[in-house]
Amino acid sequence: MDKETKQEEKPKIGDIQYVLLDMGISPSLLGFTYLTYAEQLISVNEEYMKQVTKNLYVDVAKAFRTTPASVERCIRHAIAAAWALGNIETSRRYFGNSIKPYRGVPTNSQFITRTYFYLKNEMRELQQL
Repeated sequence: MDKETKQEEKPKIGDIQYVLLDMGISPSLLGFTYLTYAEQLISVNEEYMKQVTKNLYVDVAKAFRTTPASVERCIRHAIAAAWALGNIETSRRYFGNSIKPYRGVPTNSQFITRTYFYLKNEMRELQQL
């Protein structure tokens, strides 16, 4: 099978968790678990990125038997904690120039989307090796 017909590989749980850990998100936070699952859902269906509140949070909440509001809050807390304690250079590596220090913490949607595209690009680069 050549590279053109090869199906694009999806990020694995370990890849997603590695990136989240590297960003400074503690695995002891529920937001870490919810973000991991959310990234898996997006890797299967990118439409989730267009309706994070209406679809993604709802499906994550169903999987963990909680509410969409709880999912949103836990993800927001995990991102805020990582942003407060994390390394600015690590944030730049993952988010490039899309994150400005004076703007503060990225929104949940920005964080989820940028993380997904980072993982997707990493998978694409690994396939080309």
